[in-house]
Amino acid sequence: MQIHRQSDSHRPSSGRAFRLARQTIGAAGITLALSVFGTAAFGQQASGHTNQNPAAANQSSKRSKASEGTQALKMLQLQEVVVTGTLFRNQAPVGASLISIGRNKIAETGAQTMQQILASVPALTSFGTAGQGQQGSFDGSGSFAPTIHGLGSSASNGTLVLIDGHRMVPVGINHSLPDPNIIAPLMVKSVQVLANGASSTYGSDAVAGVINIITRTKFKGFEASGQYGFANGYNTQNGGVLWGDTFGNTSVLVSLNYERRSALAASQRAFSANPNHTAQGGANFANYECGPAGVQVGHSFYLYPYTNGPATTAPCGYSLGFASAAGDLLPEEARTNAMIKISHAVNRHVSFDGDLVYSNDSVHTATARGAVSAVAYGPGSSPPGGPGQINPFFQGPPGVTQETVYFDGDPLLGVGGAEQNAGVKTIMANARMYVNFGDHWQATVGTTVGQSNSQFDQLGGLCTSCAILGINGTTNPGGNPLTPSIPGTTTAVTSLPLTTSNALNVWSPTAAGTSPAMLAELTDSAVTQNVEQEMKDVTVKLDGPMFHLPGGSVQGALGAEYQHYRINEEFNQPNNTGPAHLGTESFLYNWGRDVKSVYAEVLIPIVGHDNQATLLRELTLDVSGRIDDYSDVGSTKNPRFAINWKPVQSLTVRADYSRSFAAPNLMSTGDGGLDAQSGFGGGSVVNSLSIPNTFPGAIGLPGCTAATPQCVIGTPQVPGVQLNGPNAKLKPETGKSWSLGFGWNPRRIAGLHVDATYWNVQYDGMITSPLAQFAVSSPQLSPLLTLYPNGATPAQLAAAEDGAPQLGAVPSTVYWIYNFEQQNAINLKADGIDGDIGYMRSTSIGTLSADLSESLKLKMLQQFGSGGQWFSVLNTDGYNTTFPSNELSASLDLGWARGNWNVHLITDYEGSYYNWNGAHPFPLKLSSSFTPIGGGQGIPSLTIVNAYATYIFPRHSLLGGTQVSLTVDNLFDTNPPFYNTAFGYDGNAANPIGRMATIAVTERW
Repeated sequence: MQIHRQSDSHRPSSGRAFRLARQTIGAAGITLALSVFGTAAFGQQASGHTNQNPAAANQSSKRSKASEGTQALKMLQLQEVVVTGTLFRNQAPVGASLISIGRNKIAETGAQTMQQILASVPALTSFGTAGQGQQGSFDGSGSFAPTIHGLGSSASNGTLVLIDGHRMVPVGINHSLPDPNIIAPLMVKSVQVLANGASSTYGSDAVAGVINIITRTKFKGFEASGQYGFANGYNTQNGGVLWGDTFGNTSVLVSLNYERRSALAASQRAFSANPNHTAQGGANFANYECGPAGVQVGHSFYLYPYTNGPATTAPCGYSLGFASAAGDLLPEEARTNAMIKISHAVNRHVSFDGDLVYSNDSVHTATARGAVSAVAYGPGSSPPGGPGQINPFFQGPPGVTQETVYFDGDPLLGVGGAEQNAGVKTIMANARMYVNFGDHWQATVGTTVGQSNSQFDQLGGLCTSCAILGINGTTNPGGNPLTPSIPGTTTAVTSLPLTTSNALNVWSPTAAGTSPAMLAELTDSAVTQNVEQEMKDVTVKLDGPMFHLPGGSVQGALGAEYQHYRINEEFNQPNNTGPAHLGTESFLYNWGRDVKSVYAEVLIPIVGHDNQATLLRELTLDVSGRIDDYSDVGSTKNPRFAINWKPVQSLTVRADYSRSFAAPNLMSTGDGGLDAQSGFGGGSVVNSLSIPNTFPGAIGLPGCTAATPQCVIGTPQVPGVQLNGPNAKLKPETGKSWSLGFGWNPRRIAGLHVDATYWNVQYDGMITSPLAQFAVSSPQLSPLLTLYPNGATPAQLAAAEDGAPQLGAVPSTVYWIYNFEQQNAINLKADGIDGDIGYMRSTSIGTLSADLSESLKLKMLQQFGSGGQWFSVLNTDGYNTTFPSNELSASLDLGWARGNWNVHLITDYEGSYYNWNGAHPFPLKLSSSFTPIGGGQGIPSLTIVNAYATYIFPRHSLLGGTQVSLTVDNLFDTNPPFYNTAFGYDGNAANPIGRMATIAVTERW
């Protein structure tokens, strides 16, 4: 059966889409080139003069050309300066401090990707992680979405990622987010992190701040680098080349890179190989989904061969369908990167630069086959569909004629046969033209166009509807042959009567007697998804000095921007009617948005060199603002006010206040509220949920009366369904932030620098899918849960489905429906302190250096809905709606350099925190409505020591100029602390790889 739902019948294919992208990029380049040379001609005419003497004119022309060549080269070099957080050239942002990672620091990390580079920054949620696989994005494509201070989640990321100051084309299967991994580390000059609200400059997404990746622009020669890294059960390879040259007023830079990182299987680490963590004081995450199947009779479970009485401990698998000891902790990744950059100065008036980025990333993950539970009928039972539902292979405890079976597909179908294959192809071009005129004024016109193609395939998993058909002859676990297989229809697929030719023997280790055809159907479950995302961005900016004050020149900047985004999505999945090749739903979606913006900034030097006084050497005010008008979610206005004060030359005190916003992610709004995330059916959100009997519709549910103050739903006796997906009614998230800090560089202590910033953010209307227990406790969100004491009617189910495809089986009687679609559900209040102190000194034994950076959170309060209760999640992890809020992260870098040697010892520290979903008493005082699930678990602090050493061979030696480096991550092979989840560690705050050595060789010509 094929079901087609298509929003745009003219959706381009993948190949056609990339051809369109290349055509768009080519057209943009031609247009810019014509503009440049047209403007160049105008500039040359304007700068000419009349001279009656030919010889004098010739000499004057030569001098003019030489002068213009020098001026043009200077202008070209000037364009290499990229400033983060301001519209002005060569002006550090007022009121803010930049966290900067330079080339040397990048080399120390031994990083092969931007994700690994950013894992060394304490202010980011990726700090201390493996830097591999999806992080922050929660996306099947394997993309990476860094977040500053944990302010946001995958659907409400408050951190904007830029490349050379401009936006990136988004990627992803489930979320539309930029992935900095498209730039290879060899091409990166530095990374700047601005931990201040910056929507007044950049628009959406900059609530927590900005990460700006600054690429190289000035390089002459050839550089080749190769790396090999290895750990227990894990290895990496990386190779890259970089070439650059300057031809007159033109600079060219080309980079190619390939990297591969192997998978890390869960079976390779003791802490993840076994789901039973009771010996460590945790929980047993195993279950009764076994092969042969575990069976339930009443409240008792029995294991094969079912004659040994009820089982006392769950012995099998993992409770999570995708988590298995046969699966991967980290996926295998391979990526190819390429970047070309060209800069050209036409004359002293006009110059331009442009770049082209290409990235091809593939991700492979081994997964579990999956599991299924369903009612099975044996001889002597009375099935609702008659004797034909009796399974000929039925087994169970003596005297039992009907039971619920729990079947895991891995033992029968083979461990390691299921897999997820994902990847992203990205192409992006950027071009900018600069025109100088007047007294230091400059006009900038820029355009960025790009396209990404993200794909995801899930193969070899258990076909659940096929297995249920083989167990009880229907497609629903309850065994009712009249229940529609697809909600909103009258289609009820059955396979009756059950015989040895179409029944499944889940009670035998080898499925003895099951037909080959039935066994083949069990893995006919392919799910495929393809998402193409397009971006076009055009900016125009004018900036320069306006007038002079005693404190200096007042600078002004004015600009406008137009952005266009488009998503084309194709999704194919089984439709719960049997094998995928016979019953598949195909969905095509097409949607997008346009954004029109204007912005301005004024820099006012109130006190400067000419009017300074005691304790008032400098005083500078910066005011900026931006208006953004969205075609789908309305308009926003966001100002920023910032000030720098220098009481003495070595000390700068700064402060700022800003309002920022984040537009709903395009994947959060969907095509009219639908996309591939949409689904209707069974889910895990409402699981043994306790609700008050005063909740509308509660009394009358099974087991819920006026005499029972608390009722429980989401049990086998009170089943229901949930609705997943985007929400077309979402509004922009808003933020208010302010900061106060200082930077001190004392002249009397050369080599010392101290920097500290207190930050404070209120982030409202954050988008997420709220857990049911919080919706019940929030008046604004409680309508998301609807109860049906007499069971939902087919019409009510169809109305709730609202066009979403079915996900899994629907119970024969539905007592509740929970709307798990994304909502503007969370308000957040947070503050903290970021600091950095460093010292460098030359001694007789070499140059010694020390640098300590830290990020300390002081408060992290959340509220569900405007009427909900505020509660603290400070220093916790494992909470589904936000990223970790670990209180303290720090890194200490001790260095020694002498001659051709450079050695660093880097200690990363993650303070102790609490697992929200742990099993031990939770120390924080929270309301009963928000008591952590399971009571909470204390996680001890983690200290990881990394070592880096590099040596450059002397020029006169055989290997003259060759650089050899050795990086050892986790020098003492420290295991991550136990974290009470199935895999036994916290992937948001720890690295499962263990000790890893990386050898790198770099040659420059």
